[in-house]
Amino acid sequence: MGAPNITPKIAAKKRKVKIKFSPLVGYQRKIVDSPVRFTITEASTKVGKTYSHIVWLITLAALEGKDGRNYWWIAPVYSQSEIAYNRLKRYLAPLGNLARFNSQKMTITLWNKAVIWFKSADSPDSLYGEDVYGAVFDEFTRAKKEAYYALRSTITKTKAKVKFIGNKTHPEHWGTKLAEDAEKGLLGNDWAYFKIDAYEAASQGIIDIEEIEKARRELPEDIFMSLYLVQWILLNGNPYFRHFDKKVMVDSPENPIQYDKRYPVYFSFDFNKRNTCLVLQKINGRIYVIEEYYMLGGHGEDLEELIKILCMKYGRNQIFCTGDASGNNASALTTGNASAWMLIDSYFKKYKAAWVNFDRVPTYNLGTETSRMIVNALLKYYHGNFVVSYKCTTLLSDINRMSVLNDGKLNKKECDENDFGHVGDCLRYAMTGFEYDTFTKLGYDLA
Repeated sequence: MGAPNITPKIAAKKRKVKIKFSPLVGYQRKIVDSPVRFTITEASTKVGKTYSHIVWLITLAALEGKDGRNYWWIAPVYSQSEIAYNRLKRYLAPLGNLARFNSQKMTITLWNKAVIWFKSADSPDSLYGEDVYGAVFDEFTRAKKEAYYALRSTITKTKAKVKFIGNKTHPEHWGTKLAEDAEKGLLGNDWAYFKIDAYEAASQGIIDIEEIEKARRELPEDIFMSLYLVQWILLNGNPYFRHFDKKVMVDSPENPIQYDKRYPVYFSFDFNKRNTCLVLQKINGRIYVIEEYYMLGGHGEDLEELIKILCMKYGRNQIFCTGDASGNNASALTTGNASAWMLIDSYFKKYKAAWVNFDRVPTYNLGTETSRMIVNALLKYYHGNFVVSYKCTTLLSDINRMSVLNDGKLNKKECDENDFGHVGDCLRYAMTGFEYDTFTKLGYDLA
């Protein structure tokens, strides 16, 4: 979708602002113009959900807004809200001082003093209290149900309109259940349901149909069905790493993969009662998982000892790090109040690692259902070009044991109760942290 064409017009006595957007296609117009209070749209990726709903929200705020009126864009995490904020900021930039931007608070104040806020559903308590007169709940089928409860409470007095948009996710998710009730007409006349798959978008000229067929060939079936056809399927056994093919993805003692000191190394960390690390290299388009460290506790086997060992072996390489964003270590093996990442940084310096980069350390952890989709898409793409050393026995065990619950998420309870999955977590952190760019370059994302 193209950016809107915005032209401010200011009369001598009365200020007028004319905003002209690029035309919406048929299904977008039906959603935006729906007269009901609540609309739910489950849709394929890249069909113009975000654009059309930005148009709706700014139009509502421009026509009905005034001092004291707030309009919300809500997404599961701040980084997703920031995408919408930056887009609208770019669209409104030609208006000059008629729109004021606060990038720290992620707010846009319009010429009529209405304020558009871009918020995170990750902190439901922040969704209470203000006078909200319109809202978009983006990716609601990946957000916390408490955020929906908070939003519903907040709009009770103002009777604000709300539009929900997202992909199809697991049937047990509250958002999917809400969408199903709306589709069946169980929520009353205030609700309308819309479903847009990729082929309908292609018929309207939004997506190239060849890209859809390319995605069908390359993506795991369940991911394609969810992201493109707005359908959910369950797979037998529900393994977490279901596209890991041990026949071609594990080396052998006769032909083992080798560490190559000419290339950078990639470390993926998990912090728990065990400090865990996977060591990877990427060489000529192939990913090699060459070593695992699984510190079982006891004298000397703390986080510092782990980094010391890594520095002794890989300290002269370029080193890239990713892993668990929380840095929350449940054991007594690390001391002091500094986070694990601060400790890691200090230990790398102490043991004189030549070059360490932390740019891929995430500020938040993706949901396990989201990371599963990304990891399996990448495993299917790389296939025989993704190889794990047969010596990584704990990782291979985790890959075999980690499973998915009926809600689409990792069965963390089973992992915690039986103390496994830590090295498997390192693998999913590595793939989402180091290879997300590959995922998006293939033409796939979760927006």
